[in-house]
Amino acid sequence: MNETSEKIRLKHPNTRQIAQWLGLLIMLVGSNILSAAAGERQIIELKDFTQAEVKNGGFTLPSGGNVHIRALGAAGEKGNLFSKSNMFAYGWIINADTRELVWKMDRNNTKKEADDRRFDDEVSLPAGSYEVYYSAHGYVSGSSFSRFDINIDRRKENFDGGNSKRRGFFGWFEEFFGDDLAKEWNRRAKAWGIELSVDERWSAVSMFAPPKDFPRVVFKATKLGENEHIRQQFTLSKPTALRIYALGEMDNSDHLADYGWITNAKSRKRMWQMQRADHMSAGGAKKNQKFDEVVEFPAGEFTLYYITDDSHSYLDWNQPPPDDPLNYGITLMATNEAGKANFKLSAGASEEKNIVVQLI
Repeated sequence: MNETSEKIRLKHPNTRQIAQWLGLLIMLVGSNILSAAAGERQIIELKDFTQAEVKNGGFTLPSGGNVHIRALGAAGEKGNLFSKSNMFAYGWIINADTRELVWKMDRNNTKKEADDRRFDDEVSLPAGSYEVYYSAHGYVSGSSFSRFDINIDRRKENFDGGNSKRRGFFGWFEEFFGDDLAKEWNRRAKAWGIELSVDERWSAVSMFAPPKDFPRVVFKATKLGENEHIRQQFTLSKPTALRIYALGEMDNSDHLADYGWITNAKSRKRMWQMQRADHMSAGGAKKNQKFDEVVEFPAGEFTLYYITDDSHSYLDWNQPPPDDPLNYGITLMATNEAGKANFKLSAGASEEKNIVVQLI
């Protein structure tokens, strides 16, 4: 073979050479993909919702960057009665300082995978502290012949049925809905969950237990369950601005069912109350409501009240929970250190004097 023919052969490789080069290219690309996966470090994993309705974790990013989120959740499928309902198994992230939602699984950012929906992507977050939550509050199932949407209350005492031997949650579910559906729910609930990973070189990421504390808290009644009746008297030695952060619920008639108010302890005048004009959506179910504003109070004695009804609470959400479930209830904060010094909790003895009849 002369020099000219050798040059022609190199410029026009045969099929075998092309196949070899393509094989090498695929190996290199695959190696890079594997290296990227191996270069991640998992920071949070929330899995198995057979016994827990909501799980959470907190993390602080020292600088902005991408967080890889892998999550498996579920929603009513298109075409059945619940196709427009919220996902009933899903994850979300809030800013731990502002308590605002920054990311959430939904139908638009997840892909159908068998009976469930999967999210697998990177989310860019600025430096700061974040709280990740995952909830599986209920179960939606349906076919051409039957469809239903049920709340899953995992508290064992709710399923005793008066028997001396407790059946436990799964035994109740199996007895009520049948063995096949119980096994289906158990299998799926074990697989549901969320995991967060960061670049392994991002070593300064730190963890904390949610919720992150508010600054200058003077009173807090949170993680409230059903039929709660909070009454707390306090005094202000000087006119003071208080930030009120309250989460509650509206009923089917758009009236507040879980809510709070503050009265003047002597005149009984309402100085503040959660009302429709002032509160906003708290995320999750439409009925979840939030009040977060600064309210000016004069000096004096006051009584704070907060009540809940017989369902949808921190102990068991019968619809998707609010974005900030651990703060369900009411929190009072001073806006500065001077205001905190003006505030004092009291026993409320003066309010109880000379009562003849009391209906509360």
